[in-house]
Amino acid sequence: MPRPSKVVHVMRRFSFEKWGGTESVVFNLACAMKKKGIKSRIYCTDMLSAPGIESHDAVEVHRFRYLFPWVGLSKAARKKLI
Repeated sequence: MPRPSKVVHVMRRFSFEKWGGTESVVFNLACAMKKKGIKSRIYCTDMLSAPGIESHDAVEVHRFRYLFPWVGLSKAARKKLI
């Protein structure tokens, strides 16, 4: 079976400013795959970041707008969702 040449990682969020365990694992995996000739892209919401495409160490991060159902939630409850 041939090895894949492209992989997509789908995440709820991916923020370099609010770095966590999940971001670390996915980004390090993407960097390790790059060394093996496998191109990775990360697709996520623009939560805590600006929408659009950016690249870090040749790993593309594609961010898209998101929507939470805010109706009836207090400001504190909305902040907890993020």
